[in-house]
Amino acid sequence: MKEGQEELRKGQEELRVGLDNLSRKVDGLSRSYGGLSRNMGLLIEQNVRHYLPAWVREVLGVNVDRLRRRVIEGVGEFDGYAEAGNKVVVAEVKETLRLRDVESFLEKINKLRQTMASKEVIAIIAHVFRGRDYTKAIELAKANNVKVVRHIGEEDFEEIV
Repeated sequence: MKEGQEELRKGQEELRVGLDNLSRKVDGLSRSYGGLSRNMGLLIEQNVRHYLPAWVREVLGVNVDRLRRRVIEGVGEFDGYAEAGNKVVVAEVKETLRLRDVESFLEKINKLRQTMASKEVIAIIAHVFRGRDYTKAIELAKANNVKVVRHIGEEDFEEIV
């Protein structure tokens, strides 16, 4: 009986050590995945931002060469911003579109429209993937006159709204 108990105790200790090692490996993989995910998101967003001006020129007829990141004091940061005559094009670029993204973008758009009352603000959300509350996000964008496009690849965009 004593031998059995000692064997059981050794087995439990081995299991504890094994679980500790597994836990450390899972933590390391989680950190690696998080970093990889952030980097992929940034690369996707840069790619979308690079090709979006061509869509703006062709579909909306607004002559912009480039959409640059811009922070407007009292309003917020825009992933893409360009002025062309009396028009201001602002864009939010997302890897995955979620309802909270549209809500956040609308807050900035409303502030921007107040500060630039003399200009037409054209708001665009460009994305690649659909989040779980995608339908609600699209409905909210449509109700607030925000154009939504899905980037398919290079200069190919699908106009959703």
